[in-house]
Amino acid sequence: MKIAFGRKFTATIFAVAMTVPAFAATCALDDVTYGVDGPSGLAQIADGCRTLDGENDNVALINTLGFGTTYQELAKYDAPSTSSPHNVYGYEWTLSPVSGTSGAWTLTSNPIPDTELMLDLIIVVKASNAFAAYWFNDVRFDGSGGGLWETIFTNQKSKLHNISHMTAYDDLIGYQVPEPGSLALLGLALAGALATRRRIRA
Repeated sequence: MKIAFGRKFTATIFAVAMTVPAFAATCALDDVTYGVDGPSGLAQIADGCRTLDGENDNVALINTLGFGTTYQELAKYDAPSTSSPHNVYGYEWTLSPVSGTSGAWTLTSNPIPDTELMLDLIIVVKASNAFAAYWFNDVRFDGSGGGLWETIFTNQKSKLHNISHMTAYDDLIGYQVPEPGSLALLGLALAGALATRRRIRA
């Protein structure tokens, strides 16, 4: 009887510990960085950020933050060990392992694009019942990109709170891939215009 009570008590304490609320400080643009060469390369800070308390990020909510209204989820990583890749634009997107209060993150695609993509990325860092969204406007992506991150969340004792997950979103309108056919047509049009100008001058 004592063993059963002990197990129930332990399970209750664990459940309470897992639901300890997180409090978000004001986000800063350099909380999360991004670069095409990942954490080891030249990285840039975010172009904008927003924090929300008492919310869990999802596509509908991300599209109300003021960064655009056509975002979709590329990939998610639930700390400490669960990856949720998605197939978007014909690529399977994956986020690298992230956990704790800071570290490096990497976004990859399979296959690697033939031509660099331009993305409007939002990287969400979530802890307990709060999240912060970091917006990167028109960034290059060549198959692998990423940077560094650090949590801004604290618990009731003002200690940094471990994150629960990271999610990558991209704006459908912001996504750009130069198509070979389109580039060929543009080249022919330019060649034709140059030829016409030469005839007029002659």
